[in-house]
Amino acid sequence: MVDVLFHAGNVMYVLAFLVRDMLWLRVLIVVAQSLLMPFYFCAESGEPCWPPLAWGSLTIGINLVQIAILLLQRNPVFLGEAELKLYRSKFRTLRVRDFMKLMAIAKWHREPESTAILRQGDIVHGLWLLTEGAAVVEVDGRRVTEIGAGEFVGEMALLTGEPASATVLARPGVEYVAWEAKDLRGLFASRPEVEGKFRAVLGADLVQKLRRVSEAAAHPSRMMDARQPRE
Repeated sequence: MVDVLFHAGNVMYVLAFLVRDMLWLRVLIVVAQSLLMPFYFCAESGEPCWPPLAWGSLTIGINLVQIAILLLQRNPVFLGEAELKLYRSKFRTLRVRDFMKLMAIAKWHREPESTAILRQGDIVHGLWLLTEGAAVVEVDGRRVTEIGAGEFVGEMALLTGEPASATVLARPGVEYVAWEAKDLRGLFASRPEVEGKFRAVLGADLVQKLRRVSEAAAHPSRMMDARQPRE
């Protein structure tokens, strides 16, 4: 009977290397190692072979923990109304769970009065994303344009590491999401793929802004359109 379990365990190991799904691979490894344990416990010498038993137990324990983690990760994720709207509008390229990790380090703000989100020349320690309302962008005290919901503030400084190139004044009632740069760096260090996708989102936002300004410069009649926030 012990020999049958030994062969069955090795068959399970072979099957484990054939599957692509990580969850099933770990399940098969646990089954395989469990089937091998009696063989080492009932060794031909009559005494249990402790080293393989110890390593086998460790293998089973590690894989059981990883199975639990995989099952938790595969549970459905539910987003609140505001988060769902934000995800659909800006972060569709991220996996939902990665988006939730991004939002876990974010803070939601609402400014009842006009306030400066960012001042020209300041060292930028964060990133802001308008979700409701509008903000005025000024350079050297001169109004340049106006941004609205769905647009970032401070993304250029975050990408380049340079001081803020403009002052951004939020209009009364504006709502936005804010991230601390150090928190973003911590998340990106553990999830490099999230950093790549997040930077792509920032890049797309910058391209849209530059295109709008270029069109306004080429067609003066559109200047007022460029200064209006997007819906």
